Amino acid sequence: MRKLVLVLLLALFASGSSASTVTAVGDTFTVNFNGIVDYGNPQTATVMPGLTASAQFTISSWSYNGGTGKTTVAFNIVIDNTSDTQVWQSAVVTSIGFDTNPNALSGTSSGVFTRFVAGGSFPTGAGFNVEYCASGNRNNCNGPGNTPLNVNDPNGTAVVTMVFSGNLSTLDFTNFGIRWQALDSQKLGLSGGSGIGVETTTPPIPEPASMALFGLGALMVGAVMRKRAQA
Repeated sequence: MRKLVLVLLLALFASGSSASTVTAVGDTFTVNFNGIVDYGNPQTATVMPGLTASAQFTISSWSYNGGTGKTTVAFNIVIDNTSDTQVWQSAVVTSIGFDTNPNALSGTSSGVFTRFVAGGSFPTGAGFNVEYCASGNRNNCNGPGNTPLNVNDPNGTAVVTMVFSGNLSTLDFTNFGIRWQALDSQKLGLSGGSGIGVETTTPPIPEPASMALFGLGALMVGAVMRKRAQA
């Protein structure tokens, strides 16, 4: 049953993934996150109450260099740790990740996250990979918990610059995620935990055709698991 729940959880995340397209300086969009932690005994990927955050992306510069044939796009990511302080005594956002289309040649980050990492993972039972992340760790997206993005000091801005090949006219962002660390909650009996934040921007109700397909897949998974249990 726990495996079925995890399969359904991952399917819902996939159905909720959205893309945001930007084309000019001043373009902005906001991504909201719910927190997920490997929780319980045995541990299962679980959406945690009151563990939330948001990130507002705003394009600050966009320039093409004909000599190098490259486009440089800079943007600010204002991150707000909106977690419920009645539930969480500590909940630190240590990195934010995303994919872009097209892929970047290189990138840098300053501000609240001082490293830009190409390729990384947000590990939990419901973890996933991202193409890029702004982080406090030079090697991966699982940055240390020394950023100020805790529940009592929740706001910070990452200033990201990315370089692309060619004269870029549009840029797509998708597959958003964040990394939680130093998770402490007396109410939930959690101390020193870690987890991921998954995007909740897209409305959670799929189109009828998608819902029917999802329902059929869930029934098939359930039938297979029942057959295995009877064997």
